[in-house]
Amino acid sequence: MSLPAKPLLTLTLDLEDESGLGPARLEVLADRILVPAERLGFRATVFVVGQLAHEAPGLIRRLAARGHEIAFHAHAHVPLPFEDPARFRQESQDDKKRLEDLAGKPVLGFRAPGFSLTPQTTWALDALAERGFTYTSSVVPGRIARYGFPGAPRVPFRWPQGLVEFPVPTLPLVHAPYLGGIYLYAVPLPVTRWIQRRAGSNGALWTYTHAQDMDTDGPYHALPNTPTWMSWLLWYARRRAVRVLPRLLESSTPNRPLGERAADKTPLTTFQARLGHKKAI
Repeated sequence: MSLPAKPLLTLTLDLEDESGLGPARLEVLADRILVPAERLGFRATVFVVGQLAHEAPGLIRRLAARGHEIAFHAHAHVPLPFEDPARFRQESQDDKKRLEDLAGKPVLGFRAPGFSLTPQTTWALDALAERGFTYTSSVVPGRIARYGFPGAPRVPFRWPQGLVEFPVPTLPLVHAPYLGGIYLYAVPLPVTRWIQRRAGSNGALWTYTHAQDMDTDGPYHALPNTPTWMSWLLWYARRRAVRVLPRLLESSTPNRPLGERAADKTPLTTFQARLGHKKAI
């Protein structure tokens, strides 16, 4: 079987400001990712924390005007295990409306900070469905990550609430992420490309990055809700990020933003997380 030379890939960007960079610096760093990506034909899905809707409304308007999808990344980048469910419901409603006003389009997607949608935090799915979200990208289908969801499918599926899930692309057998964050920057790029090509169209692949990944000149900052060793590792990995991410995009074919892909009529499996089985629809 011949492998695709340039497999499809969706670019996603998580936009938060945990290091206190400020809106102007955050936009400069985001553009280090998005401007070269735009030249290659990528329209990204940008997951924005609700705080930035108040702190950097102009940035959100400009990203939407350039054709990127605006999605929601919680209000203050608090992982779901540390969230208050009532507060999450209210902030999701308020921030969704604010982001929609800025983007001029419906906000349909959600990504849990740290991919922290786990068997213990599925309560968030009810809140998201009630607020009109249609998809999430919040699950690592394995145990290797800080917040994993063992047993979850490795390909897109549907939750009982009706939302589509785009799980983090993972390696076979070990179920470790490889197309984003520290994993992308640590694994040799030829290995990543080989695995990416073997996944083909069935992998529904996407990569994820952060604006601060491009901040090679910035000082070290301990990240909230993050072990010290991981904060140091993420800071050091920036030196590889600025080289690896552009090369990955250049060797890939741009796929549509996640919101457009979620609207496809392709039949998906419904994952019954609490019951531990799947039901085809």
